[in-house]
Amino acid sequence: MLQTVLLLVAVVQVCHGAACVDSNVQTCLQALEPVARNLNRTAIPGDTTLSVQVNVTFDAEKKDISICCKDYSYPAKTFNLNPLSSDLALAADTFTMPAVEFKSDGTLMGKYYTLLMVDPDVPFPTYGTDARPLQHWLIINMMDGNITSGHTVNGYRGPRPPNQSPHYYFYLLYEQQSLMDNNTPFKYNGSCSSTCLFDVSAFRTENNLTLVGLNWMVSANDAFVNNSRVQGGSLTPKDVCQWTPGYADPCPTSTAAILLSKTVLCILIMSLAAAVINI
Repeated sequence: MLQTVLLLVAVVQVCHGAACVDSNVQTCLQALEPVARNLNRTAIPGDTTLSVQVNVTFDAEKKDISICCKDYSYPAKTFNLNPLSSDLALAADTFTMPAVEFKSDGTLMGKYYTLLMVDPDVPFPTYGTDARPLQHWLIINMMDGNITSGHTVNGYRGPRPPNQSPHYYFYLLYEQQSLMDNNTPFKYNGSCSSTCLFDVSAFRTENNLTLVGLNWMVSANDAFVNNSRVQGGSLTPKDVCQWTPGYADPCPTSTAAILLSKTVLCILIMSLAAAVINI
């Protein structure tokens, strides 16, 4: 499935250009629609017709971490999500809430919108499935396409995929027919939490929502995710590092550290010998 989609993405890149961000709205949406439909996801109806471009911009800070007996550095960067790219979005770069902007050849004025972010690739069916994904962000009642005017039901949570398989994270923009009660979304959650097993289809149909905008990224487990889980206390270093080459508990001492230790020891021995001679 993933290989087929990436091949289709490559074809679209050749035909329509590599970026959806810098193109005009109609060009972007025309390139996006066939790729989105071929993903065969419950959250994306087969008859979806997009009319709003969803631009997602991350401003990632520099991060340095040590995990599994290795050091990792993630440089600061600012970038726009490009769903037509086959590149993975690093969890470290997408951990904090992005800026989201909506663009349309029509008008966004006088309408209410909902923004929903979900992960349908959760490997634990008690937390999420394709039909009832894990919710990562939900804002309702955004007026005139202004994200700051909406009511935040659940704040942004960046990707932290626990397994090695790539996870899709979808940003779904719905046009509302009317103002929604702030408590309405909670009836579509599973019993495990306010974000798990979110019934996207029922939420969309029962509230007369129309999918008008879409963006997504693909992320995978990495050192940043593992470090976050260890720091959060949900896993131990051994849990996340046991299959990492070079990992040991305790971590093996580096060759440089061993040489430095030997040098320091030699200096101490020579100093002690000199002191004995002077006695």
